[in-house]
Amino acid sequence: MKFTIRNNADLSNRYIRFLKWKSYILLQKFKQLQYLDVYITSEGNPLPLYKVVLKIGVSGHDLILSKKDYDLKLLFKKCAADMERYLRKHKEKNIEIKRNLNRKKVLIARK
Repeated sequence: MKFTIRNNADLSNRYIRFLKWKSYILLQKFKQLQYLDVYITSEGNPLPLYKVVLKIGVSGHDLILSKKDYDLKLLFKKCAADMERYLRKHKEKNIEIKRNLNRKKVLIARK
């Protein structure tokens, strides 16, 4: 899996390590994960609003997830939970497509 981070918010390494750790846990659960691009930006000076955009590479169309929050730790936890939800949904969708293809093949073979 290729993991790319574009850190335009000058974050410390502990947040980057946390995000990598969460993504590798997801890689162990979902084998279809090919790459992950993370774009981090911040807006405002006294109380920065952080924005994270995740581009998740899977077979077919890529999944794009965007979140904003003032607290980085909470933001990354939300992103990790949403990534897991998106990947689970994508996996179930692919399983359903394969089942439908197998049913069509059986019906065609019977005729």
